[in-house]
Amino acid sequence: MRTGAVRTGVVRTAGTAVVVLVVAACGADSQAGFGMPTQTAVGGVPGERTEVEGVLRVEVNGCFTLELDDGSRRWVVWPDGFEHDGEGVVLARSFRALDGDRLVGEGLLVDAAALPDWENPDSYAHAFGTFCEAGDLGVVAFDEVATA
Repeated sequence: MRTGAVRTGVVRTAGTAVVVLVVAACGADSQAGFGMPTQTAVGGVPGERTEVEGVLRVEVNGCFTLELDDGSRRWVVWPDGFEHDGEGVVLARSFRALDGDRLVGEGLLVDAAALPDWENPDSYAHAFGTFCEAGDLGVVAFDEVATA
């Protein structure tokens, strides 16, 4: 009887250790997530550039969108060199933009289908964009952007 109790304790201990390792691994990966969707990571987005302005929103799922003046939101693809820092975006290593900040820049508004390799379900653009609902929202691809 005692042997069974010892075996159960060993199994519980081993099971707990496995759960702790899996949770720790997921925690490390979830902080990194997909990284930052930049034009290099997604692929250079073709199209005519124009001035783009709106309000930065950090969605519940952690994705960054730009709320345009008409109230629509689009998934943001950032210029190269921009970094994600959890709650906001570090703009070219000098300024930090947070939820609610007004942004102005140069770029383009496109449907997700305009992203390079969007049709490939294994591509970075498709995987990240699908997670952030780019297929429904559309995309703003900035070449340059700053707080207004």
